[in-house]
Amino acid sequence: MKRYVCLVALAAIIKWTSALQCYDCQNVTDVNACNKTVTCASNEACFMGSTLLTNIERTYTLTCKDNIHCNPLGPSSALVGRSVANDESSSIKRVVACHECCATPLCNKALCNHPRPATCTDDQSVDCAKIHSLFNVCADIQKAKLVCPKFCNLCNVVDGNWNWWSSWSRCDVTCANGTLTRHRNCTDPAPQNGGLDCFGIGTESQMCILDRCPVHGGWSLWSPWGSCSVTCDVGMQRRDRSCSNPYPSKDGDHCYGDSRDDQICYEHGCTNGGWSAWANWSSCTATCGGGLRTRDRMCNNPFPSYLGRYCDGSSQNIDLCNNVPCSDGGWSAWENWSSCTATCAGGLRTRDRMCNNPVPSYLGRYCDGPSQNTDLCNNVPCTGTDIQFVVGTPVMTSCSGNSWTIPRTCEVAFDTFISRANPQFNLQRATFTASKTGTYWFEWNLVAETTHQDFYIYKNDNQIAMMKFDSNHTHVTYANQVQLMMNDYVRLKRCAGGMFVGNLNLHYSSTFTGILIS
Repeated sequence: MKRYVCLVALAAIIKWTSALQCYDCQNVTDVNACNKTVTCASNEACFMGSTLLTNIERTYTLTCKDNIHCNPLGPSSALVGRSVANDESSSIKRVVACHECCATPLCNKALCNHPRPATCTDDQSVDCAKIHSLFNVCADIQKAKLVCPKFCNLCNVVDGNWNWWSSWSRCDVTCANGTLTRHRNCTDPAPQNGGLDCFGIGTESQMCILDRCPVHGGWSLWSPWGSCSVTCDVGMQRRDRSCSNPYPSKDGDHCYGDSRDDQICYEHGCTNGGWSAWANWSSCTATCGGGLRTRDRMCNNPFPSYLGRYCDGSSQNIDLCNNVPCSDGGWSAWENWSSCTATCAGGLRTRDRMCNNPVPSYLGRYCDGPSQNTDLCNNVPCTGTDIQFVVGTPVMTSCSGNSWTIPRTCEVAFDTFISRANPQFNLQRATFTASKTGTYWFEWNLVAETTHQDFYIYKNDNQIAMMKFDSNHTHVTYANQVQLMMNDYVRLKRCAGGMFVGNLNLHYSSTFTGILIS
């Protein structure tokens, strides 16, 4: 019901009469000149239809119409309504066609005379307040703005209007058939406040026909590779393609690239290499003491071809030569005697010689005989006391600790009295125990067979001296006065770490001497 036009709403509340009189004229240009009337049937109402022929001229038809054509919600044959479109000569919207009904005698002259859309005034023939209270006509903006725009507060409703068409675009292809387009926008004015959008299309297109497109050439598939140009080693093989997929037309481009392709091909080797005979031996690198000589051969009998196999084996042979000694070693003169190990009661002295006169060559024989000579010395009785001794031939006895985490020490004993036996000296423990309180003189002469060893002198359980062997010292002497109380003792110990466990590495000529001085 909300979509009824105001005039239709009035017709619905007026009682229809069976003898309704209406004006009856066809295609007149002035409705006031129409005086002919007609009596309508009981199911008919008065009707006016108008059509705009030009911007100025309009024709009108006044007659009776069946009520079914007066209902805007009726069947598709209903005629009631107004068609509004732009005036081609201006931007003002104009009523193109009008079809309206009324149900009072001779009422159809006053139809289709509503205010123009640009004029915000209500139709004087319509009671806007009444039909709005009955049918809420203001809810249908598009019909209410034609008869009751002011009452329904629709003066600011603006229907949209098309702007001018743009120029035709360029053809969207450069050859063959394409499309031209042009556009217009609903912006003159744009619809506002519930106004109608522009009616019709915003884009138009049409065909454009250009010259035939050229056909560019395309490569065919490559042919299979041809046979290799050689039967062994390295050659070439070839394949081809044609510009026929498709062939280029008169204005088309020829294919880009090469129509022929070459590549290297590999076959088995033509010839494997073979060794020549060995050349003569070279001169020996030494005349004595052992040297080297060489001889060579070449892989050229025949040379291997490009893919042939190189000769197996070595191209050079090496041999020892002149493997005879250049010279045997000879002893130097004896050095001077060393100091005597004791001043009385017998001691030892030593002297050395070296095998360097000459030094033996690489294969020469080392000197025969000992490099050291030992002799007794100062073999006269000592005066003033009988507490004296000289012992030799050191050996190692019991050890304590381990080789790495706890320092390992071993006691050094002497096997032999060089002087007369002395009860104060214990050979098995190399320990001298004082039977009298006094000042004693002790001397240790140690000859090492290996370097980097450490020996310690103890008085009772306290270390009082150290004797150290390094790469520059293999013969170390320590002598000093020591004050002893009765039953005090003196002994020699060795640090025995790592590889030296169980090996004393002292020469048998090492000695230990002691005497009571006072």
